[in-house]
Amino acid sequence: MKCKCGIIKDLLPLYVDHVCSDDSKELIDEHLLECENCKSYFKLLRESQDVEAVAYDEEKESRKVKMMLRMRKKLLFRNIMVAMITVFILGGACTSVIHYLKRTTVPIPETKQMEVVYENGDLVLNITDAIWSEASGVRFTLTEDGKSYECVAVTMNTSKWNELISSDQTCSKYTIAYSEKGANEIDRVYYSGDGKDLEYPRNGELNENEIQTLGYTLVWSR
Repeated sequence: MKCKCGIIKDLLPLYVDHVCSDDSKELIDEHLLECENCKSYFKLLRESQDVEAVAYDEEKESRKVKMMLRMRKKLLFRNIMVAMITVFILGGACTSVIHYLKRTTVPIPETKQMEVVYENGDLVLNITDAIWSEASGVRFTLTEDGKSYECVAVTMNTSKWNELISSDQTCSKYTIAYSEKGANEIDRVYYSGDGKDLEYPRNGELNENEIQTLGYTLVWSR
């Protein structure tokens, strides 16, 4: 059946989109075989549809890429924040541990290598394998066999932190007495590893038995 071109052109958009009825499709197929004008119009419709489809696919792909980039940025930001929080927590924990170790003191035992020497007129106690953080020296007079000796009772503490960083090569010094304060008058140096200061005797005098009873060991004598 012969059909007018106007009707066919009205139906062609449906034909291109594959939504026309079978009867309409058969009618259009027959018409396109005979009508070059409608066939050209059909080609234009199909090409324009292909262009629109490509443009739609490109836009869809562009939206997908943008969405993926946003997701990556969010993921990167989250990872950075997690890393920063982790570093902050670990840093805070490390700082707290180091602070605790530095504030916690323990006595330096007399088993450490100790040497008392004169340096530039000062009486100095050298200790190997230890770093002292607290030290004290109490001067007293010791009586023995009717003789009097000027002595210094030394005790030292170190921190847990110093214990960790000390090595066999570590050496620390403590000035027992300065030259201008009578370093050359000292006869003996006693040391205690219990970390407690010697309580100064009331009369300023002790004997050998008393000083040993208090936990002090003779480490140097002139």
